[in-house]
Amino acid sequence: MKTKYLPLFLIVLINIGFLLSLYWFPVTRDEFYYLDKSQLPYVFSEYWTSYNYVNPRSGQFFLNIVTRSKILKVIFGFLLFNGFLWALFANVFRRFPKISQKEDAWKFLILTAAFIFLINYFGELFYYSPFATNYTFTHVLYLLYLFVMTEYFIFRRNVLPKSGLKIILLSLVAFVTGMGNEHVPPILLLFSGVCGVIFMFKNKKLPDLNIMAINISVASGYLALFFAPANAVKYKTVGKTQYGFSFEDYFATFTKILKFYYYFNFELIFIAVISFLGFIYLAKRKLLNRRESYFLLSCLSMAILAILIISYSPLTGTRLMFFSTMLIIIVIAFIANRVVKVFKFNSSFIKGIAAVWLVVFFMVSSSICFGADRIYTSLSREILEKRRISDEVVINEQLNYFNDNYSKFNRRVLFENGIEYIDKNPHKNTAEEKNIIKYFDLKSLSHK
Repeated sequence: MKTKYLPLFLIVLINIGFLLSLYWFPVTRDEFYYLDKSQLPYVFSEYWTSYNYVNPRSGQFFLNIVTRSKILKVIFGFLLFNGFLWALFANVFRRFPKISQKEDAWKFLILTAAFIFLINYFGELFYYSPFATNYTFTHVLYLLYLFVMTEYFIFRRNVLPKSGLKIILLSLVAFVTGMGNEHVPPILLLFSGVCGVIFMFKNKKLPDLNIMAINISVASGYLALFFAPANAVKYKTVGKTQYGFSFEDYFATFTKILKFYYYFNFELIFIAVISFLGFIYLAKRKLLNRRESYFLLSCLSMAILAILIISYSPLTGTRLMFFSTMLIIIVIAFIANRVVKVFKFNSSFIKGIAAVWLVVFFMVSSSICFGADRIYTSLSREILEKRRISDEVVINEQLNYFNDNYSKFNRRVLFENGIEYIDKNPHKNTAEEKNIIKYFDLKSLSHK
């Protein structure tokens, strides 16, 4: 194989590994609700119910469609995976990649390898549909928003052509972006608001019409999310007041988030510290211009602000930290790219490490997902066989998706081991058991 085709071959290979992993990813937690495909024609009314009682985020609408079809899940996941990486590339290299060009293809692969290594819970955000649609999908929109706004306000380039139709489409997408989640849109709007005020003072005019339309739509979408009836229900469920504030709860959640970073993103924090030292070196040697420094400081400020905001959230989890983590990775990759150029590191070594890591990751990922899918298939077969004898089913072994052969690698790929889904008590049902019981028309379900 000619070396110029090697990066393209690797891109195809990792996409195949990703698709196989996605296809074999086992039914996990909330996905048991979607075992029943009969509600597919009622996605609009189902989302309206979610808006009022369950989850008002815009990603919930796409989740209701995607999760009921294996084919749609694979197609959506493929577009999401590549769309996210393209948007990430744009924020790091300040342009979209041209995969047909060898160097861009290698940059794309190296950035992908770095992201997957540093995120440490890749499967949770890209394989598990409820998080992929509710968090990762909206983060693609956040990345695109960030690219457009930083290009316009910091790097002084307008990447949005003027067109009446495009303004309408941009406004629609921006409204969906605003309804993405509760803690990110305010940060994005604050950034654009501050930049907009500075822009008006300097230029004595309003920002571009497209820029204003996008921000107004994001704000409108966020207000629709913020005042959704489901939010009050969510706070009540966890025993908190929607507009209340408890310093004790806030500090406890903030501490918990820091622990999450320590346990799930230690590599990220370690490399971030090294990158900070690299930033100081580049700044002192004047190897970063003023706009690049503003961009890095803006990303870092937004990352910190996001952590402070999610500390108020009634729920916590690695998914809520994704925006901050994503921005930190952008800062690390931006600085690393500049350091590599300054010190002229051996690019062949970096390419080799990236290629090996990606091949190993997706080979192991496919193997883990395949094994977990076989476990779920075996569970379904056992339930069906025992259902013929009695509707009170007791399975032989406790469900467990994790394979001990892969140790901690399981958590990079699978979201949960599933141990708590089916308990020993036939008279007490978990949320997952209720959905399995309904789907298989059982009276009770337990394990020995």
